[in-house]
Amino acid sequence: MEGFQNLSSNQNFMICGKSAHKVWEDLKERFDKVNGSRVLFLHREMHNLTQETMTVADYFSKLIDLWDEFDALMPCPGCRCPESKLYAQHFEAQRLLQFLTGLNDSYAQSSQIMIMAPVPTINKAYSLFVDQESQRNLASMAQVTQLAEGLESTALYGNKGPNVTSGGYRQRKNNVHCDYLYTTKIGEPNL
Repeated sequence: MEGFQNLSSNQNFMICGKSAHKVWEDLKERFDKVNGSRVLFLHREMHNLTQETMTVADYFSKLIDLWDEFDALMPCPGCRCPESKLYAQHFEAQRLLQFLTGLNDSYAQSSQIMIMAPVPTINKAYSLFVDQESQRNLASMAQVTQLAEGLESTALYGNKGPNVTSGGYRQRKNNVHCDYLYTTKIGEPNL
């Protein structure tokens, strides 16, 4: 007689058996249950997950979390036979499609991934899209910088009147008057 503890409910129970195999089968029957509603929930979450406002890395990370939990509940066959290998390849192709389908439409490259020979792995596709996202971010930062510089120069020169200089200062003969602090003589340091 062996005593075991069910960790989820902290209740003690006893298992009796003539062989270790019988005890193992009894434990498997009690605890090796797939929660069908959780599998359905995960399947829906994976199917409905889209990138939206997330970065590619955040989107991919969420997919990985869902896939990992799904795999824990519904593992692929681990056999080394050719049929299992084909099944695993099909499973990975489905995950690649799932990843590509959830990306924003702005990633036109996603349709080109599937015509590559050989079709890249999920990790390779992820890497390609992270690189593309980084290039976009650099390009948009450059555009924002150019726009800000353009607006600054427009503001500096567009608001000039007879006594207005750049930055909100008015010039009066030998004095520069700061609209915020005080008046100083030109050429003297502000203290």
